[in-house]
Amino acid sequence: MPERQANYRTELVHTCRMQGRRESNTQVKVLYNDKTPFLAGLQWKDSSKPSLKKWEGSLNLDTPWLYLQTSHKLNQPHSRAYQSTVEITAAKAISVKKLVLYTYYKDKGNKKEGRIHVHTPTTTYLKASAVGHVGENFFRSHSEMVSRWNLPIKNALSVESKEKVKSLYFWIKQQKKEFNFTANYASREQVRFRTL
Repeated sequence: MPERQANYRTELVHTCRMQGRRESNTQVKVLYNDKTPFLAGLQWKDSSKPSLKKWEGSLNLDTPWLYLQTSHKLNQPHSRAYQSTVEITAAKAISVKKLVLYTYYKDKGNKKEGRIHVHTPTTTYLKASAVGHVGENFFRSHSEMVSRWNLPIKNALSVESKEKVKSLYFWIKQQKKEFNFTANYASREQVRFRTL
């Protein structure tokens, strides 16, 4: 049996800065017989200001079968709002170029709002938004969604509960098709007669 010589080395480098802007950087590199079968890097930084909280990061991975590059951004423009963006590029076994996932959430007490947008520079895969109002005796929401596979869909939902009347309203629309559903329930006190 011939003698085999293997040259194997792993490098791990980590840096962290905690003054001013906080940053962290980690790199892992595997060398095997003068080739690099695995390379990974993770970076993040906190670049917040008093009026804007902001975090950014990235992950890079390179192997013989997969190349992956992601970047992440999370912002908090207001104390009750969050915004997130993730961008993904992959190659080798699968191919994805600049796929972006954008999310947004805002909370104004009894009003909540959310959005999702998944797209590449050339194609929108999903775009959805919803706004909801919650009160002591009611809930109202309306939403809209469009994707690469279907036409725009809009809907509304309303539920109210008053002392003697309960009501439900649902509406959905796609292009020229529309569906409405309304239901009301009223409770009435019945006069009861007693015989003596």
